[in-house]
Amino acid sequence: MKKIILSLILSIFCLGLAGIASADDATNTATTTPTFDPVCMQNAIEKRDTALIVGIDAYVAAIKTALTARKDALKAAWLITDKTQRRSALKTAWKNFRTARDQARKDWKSAKRTAWKTFYADRKACGKVTSEDWTTSGVDNNI
Repeated sequence: MKKIILSLILSIFCLGLAGIASADDATNTATTTPTFDPVCMQNAIEKRDTALIVGIDAYVAAIKTALTARKDALKAAWLITDKTQRRSALKTAWKNFRTARDQARKDWKSAKRTAWKTFYADRKACGKVTSEDWTTSGVDNNI
């Protein structure tokens, strides 16, 4: 009797394992791994780097504008004969420059972050990317 019960329990256990294995096989065959699309990857790179170029152009233009405004404001301030007014004008010129510079940096960082975030999403849509593409957004930190 013990042998029969033990045989039944063992049979049920084996059938359960077989059912799990066949379910796994069905799942594995139903899900197909997307193939890698190199043209998609080229487009993602084009989109990312074009956005970075546009962002850096905007940054440089903003810095040039800030420097020009600072130069003109400082030159004008030094023509003021009243010492108190001159100090105030100098202080304002430097404050305005720092504000414009900081905004240009903030906008550039935002442009980089957006370009890379979009790239990661676009790259994912290209299929399974090989380990050859190891570069991350950190590569642009010093720009």
